[in-house]
Formats: sequence, C-alpha cells, structure tokens
Amino acid sequence: PGDHAYMVARSAGHALLDIVRAAQRLSGAELPANGPVGLVGYSQGGHAAAWAGQLAPTYASDLIVMGVAAGGTPSNLLQVATANEGTSNFGLVLAAGIGMDTGYPNLNLESYLNDAGRAGVETLRNSCDFSPYAYKRMSDYTTTNPMNDPLWQATINAQNPGGLRPTAPVLLYHSRSDEIIPYSGASALRQRWCSQGVAVTFWTYYLLGHAATAAYASLSVTDWMAARLSGQDARGNC
Repeated sequence: PGDHAYMVARSAGHALLDIVRAAQRLSGAELPANGPVGLVGYSQGGHAAAWAGQLAPTYASDLIVMGVAAGGTPSNLLQVATANEGTSNFGLVLAAGIGMDTGYPNLNLESYLNDAGRAGVETLRNSCDFSPYAYKRMSDYTTTNPMNDPLWQATINAQNPGGLRPTAPVLLYHSRSDEIIPYSGASALRQRWCSQGVAVTFWTYYLLGHAATAAYASLSVTDWMAARLSGQDARGNC
C-alpha cells in the first residue's frame, strides 16, 4: 500500500529475500525449504540483488545463498542522478525521488517541488511511463534542488551498495557504454567488495547500451549462477 519505494535499498533487499522465502513455501512449487539460492538482478534488480546479498547473512540467515549476480547496478546514486540530467531517462531520477520520500518521509519532497513537480510526481506515483520527463532537468520540477541538501545527499548515499560484506560469491557485470548507469560506479563497487575479501567476478562489456548488455550477458550469467548452485567454487578476478 502507498507509494512505491523505488531505489530504497533495504526495502529492495528485504523484498528479494522475502520472495525467495515465499517461493519455498508456495504450494506446488516443489522447492526444497533448504535448497541452494541464487540472487540475480539487472539495473534496479542489480541494486536489489546486491543489497540482498549484503543483507542475507543477518536478515535471512535461514537461506543458503550460493551466489549473487548483479548487472548494470546503480552503485552511486548521486552519480546516476547527475548523469541523467537532461537525458531521455530523467524520469527515472524523478521516480527515485518519490521512492526516497516514501522510505524517508523526513526528506519532505513536497517542500522542494514547483507546480510542474507536484503534477509530475502525482503522475509517477502510479505510472512507469517516463517519456513525459525525457530531457528534463531537476530545475524544471523544483524550486530548490534537493540533491544539494545534506540530508538528501546522506540519505541517497546510504542506498549505495558496498558498505556491507556479502558472504556468497558475487558476479558484477557492466558495459563501459552504459548510457544510464555509469560504469565507474560498478568498478568502484568491485573495489570495495574486493577489499573486504568478497569473491568478486567482474565482467566488462563494450559497445553495448544498458538494455543490450542485459540481453547479451543473460546466458553467461545463467551459466555462472548454475555453477554456483551446483557447488563449484568461484575464483573471482579481484
């Protein structure tokens, strides 16, 4: 009920882990209650998978997580917001603002909006059509940019994965030509997790956009996860 929590990290991570628990209890699914688990996602789903991998040891210690595959992962949300200013995908930034306000009501998004912002936010509360917001900027919808507010900055930074250590092997994959989620954010996440001793496998793609990378990598990601679920070790390439 209520507004969506788009890009709120713990909400996404908890939801993904709860999906697994629900599937294990679903009559007719014939899934073992203690079977091996793989967490896979791309883009927003990559963010959810990354956070689910981080939270699993404490939030879902009952699950036997064997691997985490996160592609096109938004790992630095302020960077993503800046990169999409004035682009065809700016609506994603506005939607994320709604999500942040849902998860953290003290951010008080309403106080930053002009008339266009209030109308836009009201529409995006119940819509995934981002086309009306293409090539817009934050200044088109606000009287004051919330991204410049220290509370907003701290809250958004708290959604970035990398602060907690997944215990399962991780696959990160990203294209250098990703037009929505900057490659450097994923590269930095790799470095953070590698420094924590996580078994990270990192794949770089070239000349592929955001959506094309998901399609192109799909079979390889499935093979990687199948190896984890069968108990094969992941060497990683930190």
